[in-house]
Amino acid sequence: MTAALTVLRRRRVYWEECVSKTWKINNPFGSDPSWTLNGCVRVVEDDGKILVELDISGYEVAYKLTDACFPVQYYIFSLEACFSNLVIEDDVPVSFDIIIKGCIGVSGSIGIFDYSLQECVNLYRHTVQLFAARLASQDVNPPSTANEPLLPLPYIEQEIAA
Repeated sequence: MTAALTVLRRRRVYWEECVSKTWKINNPFGSDPSWTLNGCVRVVEDDGKILVELDISGYEVAYKLTDACFPVQYYIFSLEACFSNLVIEDDVPVSFDIIIKGCIGVSGSIGIFDYSLQECVNLYRHTVQLFAARLASQDVNPPSTANEPLLPLPYIEQEIAA
């Protein structure tokens, strides 16, 4: 006998961008130390709430999506996603500008070689136009039952002029 499955949570990913940055220090006395930041930023609907999620190597935080900058820090790395010109229609994100910045803060020594690296760089800068508002309002992919997951919806993006 199998028990009926019940959905515990409904979640839709409207948009996601993953970034990576490697920092390297030239060590004149041997091997060059390096560190790599791997992170993702997502705009999601989670049980009816529109959120921004930031993830560094599996460490994730979530905030209510607004025109603001959202940080996450994990060990020596930090990731910041800044949203502006956010348009939400019928509780669904339509478009936004986003800048994703990655930072490192590390210092130490290898033998007689001391190093310190404190740097932030823009890794992604775009205007994102989601089709989700029109599609979601038309129920293009409505679940046939309450237990069927929502599918991701398409979007377009273009780089923001510097």
